[in-house]
Amino acid sequence: MRYGAVIKKDGRQVLATFPGCEGLVTGAHPEEIEEFAKDALVGWLKAHLDMGNVPSAPPRSVKGKRVLWVTVPAVLATKIALRRARLAKGLTQTELAEQTGVKQPVIARLENPDHDVKVGTLERIAEVLGVELKVGFAKRNVRGARKVTHPARKK
Repeated sequence: MRYGAVIKKDGRQVLATFPGCEGLVTGAHPEEIEEFAKDALVGWLKAHLDMGNVPSAPPRSVKGKRVLWVTVPAVLATKIALRRARLAKGLTQTELAEQTGVKQPVIARLENPDHDVKVGTLERIAEVLGVELKVGFAKRNVRGARKVTHPARKK
């Protein structure tokens, strides 16, 4: 999962604006903008999860002269995807927990950005939600974008 930020010069600094992510703008010196943009995006996404919301999905394309693509850390992307899939099925955390055979606090922790996830639990949840859990490793290119190489698939 990655989000595009439109980069614009603002005096000696540059601004990174994330279309579709209301209020998400950060500024920094040009050599620091990638780090600042990632930190701002991660903080914005975590805040939405903490408030019980679903962050907006990343747009497929972003228009601008200069676009910086920021990859969301895998654990955070997993939590966002889990919440989206649960809500798409119209399930509460309690209902998903019952159908998965775990207690509701387990689901709450899985959706909480400050807790780790267990792949085995995610596999059971994917089965209940009728979705495929995909796990893979990606090779980074020079600019930090990712190209997927041989993803392993789990049902």
